[in-house]
Amino acid sequence: MTMAHEPPPGKTQVAVVGRRTPMVLSVARSLREGLSRGASVTVPDAPKSVHLKSATDAQNAHLTFWDDRIVVSADGSTAPDVTWSVQWTDPAKGITESEGAPAELSYFAKEVAHVLSGRDISWDDAAQAFWARVHDLAGVPSPLSVTCSDGSKELVLGTATSASVGYRIHGTAASLVRFFEGRSLIIDELATGELTIDGGLAGFSGLYGANVKVVCGER
Repeated sequence: MTMAHEPPPGKTQVAVVGRRTPMVLSVARSLREGLSRGASVTVPDAPKSVHLKSATDAQNAHLTFWDDRIVVSADGSTAPDVTWSVQWTDPAKGITESEGAPAELSYFAKEVAHVLSGRDISWDDAAQAFWARVHDLAGVPSPLSVTCSDGSKELVLGTATSASVGYRIHGTAASLVRFFEGRSLIIDELATGELTIDGGLAGFSGLYGANVKVVCGER
């Protein structure tokens, strides 16, 4: 009989192997953040493989859970125990229990989704955390004025300088959290209509670059 165990809090390590695609880096970031908040996955005493397939493009992330280690790679070498089609910037949303699946697998799915889920945070705290990560990147516009349509509260990040051109972002609380927390790309948020921007192309380019770095865990 295969026994299961839960690694001690903070012990599980996440390793990226092979091609460092945006999806691989994003999934690895989400795993590390979830584990740092105390989430964990109870795994059997044998490797368990998960295939996360992007629902929007050809990217893949293969996760191998084994003892105190989670390995994330773009290419899988073994048949996965389960495959989920997910939004690669926020993979927890696509993880579901398969109808008729063994109880052990259903429980495993819930734990994986919990580890990958984003933290519960207000939009303004998320905005300030984002600014702390990226304000020193070249091209990021300053000041960055953020207005939430749910209550019309405004937050101004950074200060104006003689060489800076300000930028404005307006959106729902949910869209602002997704963007600032790196759970979506700014182009996807603009496509939903929940987020709008007011500024020039240079500022957008700087914001997009910063957004991608946060999504991929590089900031």
